[in-house]
Amino acid sequence: MIPKVIHLCWLSGDPYPDDIKKCLSTWSEYLSDYEIRTWTHKDLEQLNSRWVMQSYGVKKYAFAADFIRLYALYHYGGIYLDSDVFVYKSFNPLLELPYFIGEDYTHYFEPAIIGAEKGNSWIKMCLDYYIEKDFVKPDGSFEMLPLPAIFYLCLKGKLKFKKINDTSEFAFKNDTLNVFNFHFFNSRNQLGIIQNKKSYCSHMYAGSWIDVENKGTVKSFIKKVLNKKILLLVFKITSFLSRENKKFRIDN
Repeated sequence: MIPKVIHLCWLSGDPYPDDIKKCLSTWSEYLSDYEIRTWTHKDLEQLNSRWVMQSYGVKKYAFAADFIRLYALYHYGGIYLDSDVFVYKSFNPLLELPYFIGEDYTHYFEPAIIGAEKGNSWIKMCLDYYIEKDFVKPDGSFEMLPLPAIFYLCLKGKLKFKKINDTSEFAFKNDTLNVFNFHFFNSRNQLGIIQNKKSYCSHMYAGSWIDVENKGTVKSFIKKVLNKKILLLVFKITSFLSRENKKFRIDN
């Protein structure tokens, strides 16, 4: 059974922006009976990961969080949520499952919302990717492969990907990874969220991966020129294009 623990990464130490506060308020509303375990820079030493220390050192916090979410889920179990996940209802109906993960609407793995029992085997397969791995390459550039692609590379060929539209379709098989339809955990399109009766939450794409010193300037400039829907589209397209290659789609 998945324990009632929500893992959250907040490594910058900065105050939560208003858009993050809005998302976190939904956690308080619908997940009030869950423990919130916040991973901060104070926790990094215990992870013993070059990847984490290097990515944190150059303020690429999202890449440090890629490792931390897998570490937390494997060693403790629970549910990992990105800070910009907007929750619609309790995850309680899913806790009897050994894990849950979904796709995003472009059919890549959605790593912003993952639940798992402690010691989950496919989580360990992905966590092992980071063993002795450097984030900063010898030439000073960064290893920027995003987590959806890493999931694909680590699991493709080892597990069958089964897309499901309901918990009743969940296959309890060691050789099968069940992937929920995007409406469950990231119900949206290019322009914004689209909640339906299956939706547990949506990923708001608050842009926390943007350098802190540039984020405010970029967003404030764009907001002066573009309306909200176009702003969301710009951020979504940017995120999509950063995903190296379409070969990492789950349906390939």
